[in-house]
Amino acid sequence: MKHLKLILRSLISNPACVEGGRHRPWYFAVPFFILSLLIAVIPVFVQSYIREGDSSIANYSYGMEVAMQRFVEDINDKEYSIFIKEGDSDKRLEADANKWKEYCDNKEKGTVIGETAYSYWGTDESGNNCWSHINSNGLVDLQVYILSQEEFENNDKINSIAYVTTTDAEGKETRVTRGGSYLVLSEKNVVMYIQNVEKNKATVASIYGNYNYFEDNYLLNNINGGKNHEQAKASENYLTYTNDTWSNWKVFYKTFYLNTRFTLTWQTTLMMFGINAGLTIFMGLMIWVLTRGKNNPYRIFTIWECQKISAWASFTPAVLTCGLSFLLSSFTQVFFALFLGVRVMWLSMKTLRPESAAPSQNKYSKPVKTVDTKPVK
Repeated sequence: MKHLKLILRSLISNPACVEGGRHRPWYFAVPFFILSLLIAVIPVFVQSYIREGDSSIANYSYGMEVAMQRFVEDINDKEYSIFIKEGDSDKRLEADANKWKEYCDNKEKGTVIGETAYSYWGTDESGNNCWSHINSNGLVDLQVYILSQEEFENNDKINSIAYVTTTDAEGKETRVTRGGSYLVLSEKNVVMYIQNVEKNKATVASIYGNYNYFEDNYLLNNINGGKNHEQAKASENYLTYTNDTWSNWKVFYKTFYLNTRFTLTWQTTLMMFGINAGLTIFMGLMIWVLTRGKNNPYRIFTIWECQKISAWASFTPAVLTCGLSFLLSSFTQVFFALFLGVRVMWLSMKTLRPESAAPSQNKYSKPVKTVDTKPVK
């Protein structure tokens, strides 16, 4: 009962944390330490795990719903099939690379809408083969690339897609971020990079993944129901058709992002767990350092005792971090460091300052001593 009373007091009382760290066995401090770290990373885990592949375009599409619809209509016009099939160890994209190159070399036309909006096969500013969509303002808002896995893993190739190299009057080359969104489909991986081309190429988001969670023989051409351009125009309810097509594209983004989401969730969670563990240990060392004064009555504290004090003090900051992170998610990764740092500094300046009562004179009358200490000479 006395242990439970001390544990409850330690949630708000710094002297109780000192008492627990100094005069209670290690099997109290270690569970505090581990439980605090687990509670503190709950928001990080949840926020990473619930992120969907279409989260960046869930409310606003940046014109991509039109361009992506035109793309699937154009490949259906050409009867150009893009499959996702089961491979030896993972699922792979299958598309006729030679036919794609032929379209680009011949600058094949795609959909023409009015006088300005249209699509075509050709090359980008760096000379890479791609399908391009021009919006009603005459801006390239989306380009689609189909690459071999070797090309995808070539950094120079990817950089030539992601950036545009310009040359000034003095012949100096400068690499700038490209305008417009782009979708890169390779044999094993897929990347979607979203740009708001209408607002000075403002970057919105990027999505990376693979095909492992697609069903076998998934046909990209069926995203719009398998319709070509003429069939789409003749749809009885064109608005329903466009909405359904965009919804299917968003499902495509969600599905290829799943593998990345699982990986990033665990990587981020374990990284924050390690950072918070290191921070708690560091704060224990800070307590030890701050009590090393020559005339400080707390010089009798050992490093191990200070580490236990830090562990006892870490639980409340962890609970506050977990609660506030769901309200202010942008500060999730700094809350624990902030709260623990404030508590340890307050503990050091108030409870453990030299003017305070010596450890043997604190209000807990019958401490259970588990660590032998020697008086200061």
